[in-house]
Amino acid sequence: MKRDAKYEQIKAFVKTKDYVTLTDIQRAFKLGFNDSLSVYKMLEEDKIIAPKNEKYVGRKVLAH
Repeated sequence: MKRDAKYEQIKAFVKTKDYVTLTDIQRAFKLGFNDSLSVYKMLEEDKIIAPKNEKYVGRKVLAH
């Protein structure tokens, strides 16, 4: 997946939450696992979500 308009929509969606999971992104945007994982990695690179934490299933959203 690229950083395009769809990515910007996903980023806006994520910023409305305190925590987000891969499944949240998959369901909200009807993406497959690989595309969702790619978006997850981009969101982490862009400091929108926190790195993986073993205590939580989801990722903490850093940018609101």
